[in-house]
Amino acid sequence: MISKKFQGLILFISLFLVGVILIIIGVDYYFSAEKRKIEESNKEELKTISDLKIKEISAWFSDEIYDAGIISNGFMFARSVNAWAKSESTESLNDLIKLIEQVNIEHGYHSLTILSPDLVHFVTSDNGMDHIDSATINLSRHVLATKTVCSSDLYKCPRNGQIFIDFIACVFNENREPVAVAIFRHDPENFLYPLLENWPVPSPTSETLM
Repeated sequence: MISKKFQGLILFISLFLVGVILIIIGVDYYFSAEKRKIEESNKEELKTISDLKIKEISAWFSDEIYDAGIISNGFMFARSVNAWAKSESTESLNDLIKLIEQVNIEHGYHSLTILSPDLVHFVTSDNGMDHIDSATINLSRHVLATKTVCSSDLYKCPRNGQIFIDFIACVFNENREPVAVAIFRHDPENFLYPLLENWPVPSPTSETLM
């Protein structure tokens, strides 16, 4: 027959074990809940930052669309392009080359190219360019037809393998007829990639979120 003292010991041990188990369950639940809170907080923080980055990129894109339209039909720029389109003389060509090189430097473009409306003749600040690729020709044709400013997607240049994005706008004469297109070429290494990489908090998924 089990003594009352032994029965009491068994009861104490049982209650102790139950208490330990309940404490373990409680601690596990607490830390699991805290972990979920931290994860949700991090997700929300990353989502907020991602939204901010998207707005910054959208603002940059809109600015470049606007700049392409304004620059291509600024008084000096349009006059120089029109002079080249009308005569293609050595003097008008040299004046246009000086102007596009100046604009290229001032605005930080990778290159600036003026393409004739027949999509054959061009003047460019890119000394290595000996022809216009088919994708740029097709987009230029669309710009001439719609008289709007358009952009390419990010693309790999077939000539040198570099990644670029182009903004293309018509250059008009005094009768609002297109006399050329201006191709403003950007290297995303100079703005877009640094913007994506400049993340306020460490996150290997920042680009994925965007």
